[in-house]
Amino acid sequence: MQTLRWTAVPLALAAIVSLAPRPAEAMRPVGLGATLGVGLPNGPANLGDIKPTFDWGFFTDIPLVSVFHISPSTTLYRLDPSAGGGVAATDVSLNFKFIVPLGPLEPFAGVTGGVTSTTKLEPHVGGMVGLSVNVVSNLDLFASLNYRLILRDGGNVGAWHIFAGPIFRFAPG
Repeated sequence: MQTLRWTAVPLALAAIVSLAPRPAEAMRPVGLGATLGVGLPNGPANLGDIKPTFDWGFFTDIPLVSVFHISPSTTLYRLDPSAGGGVAATDVSLNFKFIVPLGPLEPFAGVTGGVTSTTKLEPHVGGMVGLSVNVVSNLDLFASLNYRLILRDGGNVGAWHIFAGPIFRFAPG
Protein backbone atom coordinates (compact mmCIF):
# COMPACT_ATOMS: atom_id res chain seq x y z
CA MET A 1 0.00 0.00 0.00
CA GLN A 2 2.89 2.41 0.86
CA THR A 3 4.57 1.64 -2.46
CA LEU A 4 1.38 2.35 -4.38
CA ARG A 5 0.98 5.74 -2.67
CA TRP A 6 4.59 6.76 -3.44
CA THR A 7 4.19 5.65 -7.05
CA ALA A 8 0.88 7.48 -7.57
CA VAL A 9 2.20 10.88 -6.40
CA PRO A 10 4.96 11.22 -9.05
CA LEU A 11 2.59 9.93 -11.74
CA ALA A 12 -0.04 12.52 -10.79
CA LEU A 13 2.58 15.30 -10.80
CA ALA A 14 3.87 14.18 -14.21
CA ALA A 15 0.32 14.26 -15.61
CA ILE A 16 -0.24 17.80 -14.30
CA VAL A 17 3.11 19.03 -15.67
CA SER A 18 2.38 17.50 -19.08
CA LEU A 19 -0.76 19.67 -19.33
CA ALA A 20 1.15 22.89 -18.67
CA PRO A 21 1.71 25.12 -21.71
CA ARG A 22 5.08 24.94 -23.40
CA PRO A 23 6.92 28.19 -24.17
CA ALA A 24 6.27 27.89 -27.92
CA GLU A 25 2.49 27.78 -27.38
CA ALA A 26 2.27 30.14 -24.41
CA MET A 27 1.01 33.21 -26.30
CA ARG A 28 -2.03 32.82 -28.57
CA PRO A 29 -2.53 35.25 -31.46
CA VAL A 30 -5.31 37.86 -31.49
CA GLY A 31 -8.69 36.41 -32.43
CA LEU A 32 -11.94 37.65 -33.95
CA GLY A 33 -15.08 35.83 -32.89
CA ALA A 34 -18.78 35.67 -33.62
CA THR A 35 -21.41 34.72 -31.06
CA LEU A 36 -24.78 33.10 -31.44
CA GLY A 37 -26.93 32.13 -28.54
CA VAL A 38 -29.91 32.55 -26.34
CA GLY A 39 -30.63 35.19 -23.73
CA LEU A 40 -32.85 34.96 -20.68
CA PRO A 41 -33.55 38.60 -19.79
CA ASN A 42 -36.00 39.77 -17.16
CA GLY A 43 -36.98 42.98 -15.46
CA PRO A 44 -38.08 43.99 -11.97
CA ALA A 45 -41.81 43.80 -12.79
CA ASN A 46 -41.85 40.28 -14.24
CA LEU A 47 -39.20 38.18 -12.51
CA GLY A 48 -41.28 35.02 -12.92
CA ASP A 49 -42.03 35.59 -16.62
CA ILE A 50 -38.75 34.94 -18.40
CA LYS A 51 -38.89 34.31 -22.15
CA PRO A 52 -35.78 33.41 -24.17
CA THR A 53 -34.49 35.69 -26.92
CA PHE A 54 -32.04 35.22 -29.79
CA ASP A 55 -28.60 36.78 -29.07
CA TRP A 56 -25.78 37.47 -31.48
CA GLY A 57 -22.66 39.58 -31.61
CA PHE A 58 -18.95 39.95 -32.27
CA PHE A 59 -15.80 40.23 -30.17
CA THR A 60 -12.04 40.54 -30.33
CA ASP A 61 -9.87 38.34 -28.11
CA ILE A 62 -6.59 40.12 -27.27
CA PRO A 63 -4.08 38.10 -25.20
CA LEU A 64 -1.96 40.33 -22.96
CA VAL A 65 -0.22 37.33 -21.39
CA SER A 66 -1.01 33.64 -21.83
CA VAL A 67 -3.43 33.60 -18.88
CA PHE A 68 -5.09 37.04 -19.22
CA HIS A 69 -7.03 38.37 -22.22
CA ILE A 70 -9.07 41.51 -22.78
CA SER A 71 -12.01 41.08 -25.06
CA PRO A 72 -14.11 44.02 -26.30
CA SER A 73 -17.52 42.82 -27.51
CA THR A 74 -20.91 43.84 -28.83
CA THR A 75 -24.06 41.81 -28.29
CA LEU A 76 -27.57 42.36 -29.68
CA TYR A 77 -30.71 40.91 -28.08
CA ARG A 78 -34.16 41.89 -26.77
CA LEU A 79 -34.97 42.95 -23.21
CA ASP A 80 -38.34 42.20 -21.62
CA PRO A 81 -39.63 40.06 -24.52
CA SER A 82 -42.90 39.36 -22.67
CA ALA A 83 -43.98 43.00 -23.11
CA GLY A 84 -45.18 42.90 -26.71
CA GLY A 85 -41.90 41.80 -28.29
CA GLY A 86 -39.67 43.73 -25.94
CA VAL A 87 -37.06 46.39 -26.51
CA ALA A 88 -33.98 45.97 -28.70
CA ALA A 89 -30.78 46.11 -26.64
CA THR A 90 -27.14 46.41 -27.62
CA ASP A 91 -24.36 45.78 -25.11
CA VAL A 92 -20.92 47.24 -25.71
CA SER A 93 -18.61 45.59 -23.18
CA LEU A 94 -14.99 45.27 -22.16
CA ASN A 95 -14.39 41.75 -20.83
CA PHE A 96 -11.42 40.69 -18.71
CA LYS A 97 -10.84 36.94 -19.06
CA PHE A 98 -8.59 34.74 -16.96
CA ILE A 99 -7.51 31.68 -18.97
CA VAL A 100 -6.33 28.25 -17.84
CA PRO A 101 -4.18 27.06 -20.80
CA LEU A 102 -4.45 23.26 -21.04
CA GLY A 103 -3.17 22.67 -24.55
CA PRO A 104 -6.10 22.77 -26.99
CA LEU A 105 -8.61 23.32 -24.14
CA GLU A 106 -8.81 26.72 -22.46
CA PRO A 107 -11.39 27.13 -19.70
CA PHE A 108 -11.89 30.75 -18.70
CA ALA A 109 -13.68 32.98 -16.20
CA GLY A 110 -13.95 36.72 -16.19
CA VAL A 111 -15.70 39.96 -15.43
CA THR A 112 -17.39 42.39 -17.76
CA GLY A 113 -18.46 46.01 -17.74
CA GLY A 114 -19.85 48.43 -20.27
CA VAL A 115 -22.99 50.14 -21.49
CA THR A 116 -26.35 48.86 -22.70
CA SER A 117 -28.22 50.89 -25.28
CA THR A 118 -32.02 50.59 -25.30
CA THR A 119 -33.99 53.84 -25.26
CA LYS A 120 -31.03 55.36 -23.40
CA LEU A 121 -27.50 54.39 -22.34
CA GLU A 122 -27.26 52.46 -19.07
CA PRO A 123 -24.19 50.87 -17.43
CA HIS A 124 -23.91 47.13 -16.91
CA VAL A 125 -21.60 44.81 -14.96
CA GLY A 126 -21.34 41.05 -14.87
CA GLY A 127 -19.34 37.86 -15.07
CA MET A 128 -18.69 34.92 -17.36
CA VAL A 129 -17.40 31.36 -17.48
CA GLY A 130 -16.67 29.28 -20.56
CA LEU A 131 -14.45 27.00 -22.57
CA SER A 132 -12.51 27.49 -25.80
CA VAL A 133 -11.30 24.52 -27.87
CA ASN A 134 -8.69 24.76 -30.62
CA VAL A 135 -10.07 22.78 -33.59
CA VAL A 136 -7.39 23.50 -36.21
CA SER A 137 -4.39 25.83 -36.17
CA ASN A 138 -6.24 29.17 -36.54
CA LEU A 139 -9.79 28.19 -35.57
CA ASP A 140 -11.23 27.80 -32.08
CA LEU A 141 -14.77 27.04 -31.00
CA PHE A 142 -16.08 28.40 -27.72
CA ALA A 143 -19.09 28.27 -25.43
CA SER A 144 -19.79 30.59 -22.52
CA LEU A 145 -22.36 31.52 -19.91
CA ASN A 146 -22.56 35.25 -19.13
CA TYR A 147 -24.60 37.25 -16.63
CA ARG A 148 -25.10 40.99 -17.01
CA LEU A 149 -26.83 43.30 -14.55
CA ILE A 150 -28.08 46.48 -16.23
CA LEU A 151 -28.10 49.29 -13.68
CA ARG A 152 -31.31 51.32 -14.04
CA ASP A 153 -32.88 54.04 -11.95
CA GLY A 154 -36.29 52.29 -11.94
CA GLY A 155 -34.86 48.90 -11.00
CA ASN A 156 -31.95 46.81 -12.21
CA VAL A 157 -32.44 44.29 -15.02
CA GLY A 158 -30.56 40.98 -15.08
CA ALA A 159 -29.86 38.94 -18.20
CA TRP A 160 -28.29 35.49 -18.63
CA HIS A 161 -26.66 34.81 -22.01
CA ILE A 162 -25.55 31.42 -23.34
CA PHE A 163 -23.19 31.83 -26.30
CA ALA A 164 -21.28 29.61 -28.71
CA GLY A 165 -19.36 30.30 -31.88
CA PRO A 166 -16.07 30.36 -33.78
CA ILE A 167 -12.91 32.37 -33.08
CA PHE A 168 -10.55 33.00 -36.01
CA ARG A 169 -6.99 33.50 -34.74
CA PHE A 170 -4.54 35.50 -36.84
CA ALA A 171 -1.25 33.78 -37.57
CA PRO A 172 1.56 35.02 -35.34
CA GLY A 173 3.66 37.69 -37.03
